[in-house]
Amino acid sequence: MKNGIVEAIAGAESMGGGTIIVHITRKPFERCTFKSAVRIFKKYNIGGASSGNSALLYVNPRKRTFALLAGERLWRATGQAYWNGLAATLKDSLLSTFHENAISLAVLTIGITMEKHFPCPQK
Repeated sequence: MKNGIVEAIAGAESMGGGTIIVHITRKPFERCTFKSAVRIFKKYNIGGASSGNSALLYVNPRKRTFALLAGERLWRATGQAYWNGLAATLKDSLLSTFHENAISLAVLTIGITMEKHFPCPQK
């Protein structure tokens, strides 16, 4: 099923000018999913100047928790309401289907959004 997530990332990134990173952890005793996501976000400079239209989807399927973080340009283009809606959809999906399917759906949704706000130059 991880191939489905990889395919979703490749498809989503081909739609628009941005990068989507999915980080899956299975730490059973992770204290704060958001803090862990911020650590990854900073470690890989996901929100930096060169990658401001990037997104991180950090998921702990064992705990059924996640965090969505966006680079500055992507966040400004979409606004907080977009991310709140995506988070609500992802939360429902994680409870109702396999986590691989929920992640793939979220990735494709972000890809469609990136296509709208940051279309590829060749399109």
